[in-house]
Amino acid sequence: MTNQPGGTETAPNQTPYARHIFFCVGSYCDPRGEAQTLYRRLAGKLGELADYYNPERVKRGTTSCLGVCSG
Repeated sequence: MTNQPGGTETAPNQTPYARHIFFCVGSYCDPRGEAQTLYRRLAGKLGELADYYNPERVKRGTTSCLGVCSG
């Protein structure tokens, strides 16, 4: 968060992105603990799609569980 003149705070801005890939890293979804490795390796594979200022960028994220595996 940043301070604005007059002491008010605003939420940080984020550049646009085209896709967001989540890696489930919880023990139920990833019992062998391989998702973190895939998460790190993807950064090198994305090339210019990982560029923060590319509007077509692919954002990566990790989560313990999204609850969609059974669906």
